[in-house]
Amino acid sequence: MIANSMLNEERISGVAHVMDIKGRAHAEGLTLSQMEGQLRLNVELACFDHVSAGHQLHMVELRKVKNEFCLKGRLPERYDLDFGEDEP
Repeated sequence: MIANSMLNEERISGVAHVMDIKGRAHAEGLTLSQMEGQLRLNVELACFDHVSAGHQLHMVELRKVKNEFCLKGRLPERYDLDFGEDEP
């Protein structure tokens, strides 16, 4: 909406541009809410990743120990822990 105003005696005139920003403010609120939700999910995912990676590393260590016991008992190793490290 554009408004014009003029005072007769002092000859002052002006133009004002008025815009309804309710829709924009609502969209900004939704965006902020979605960003906060995404941040919470990212934190949860990072925690899960940390825990699951730690678990997997622990399992590898346990398998190494079990392989050592097998070798001490003159048995073949039970677990292949090569993980393709020698492959190009």
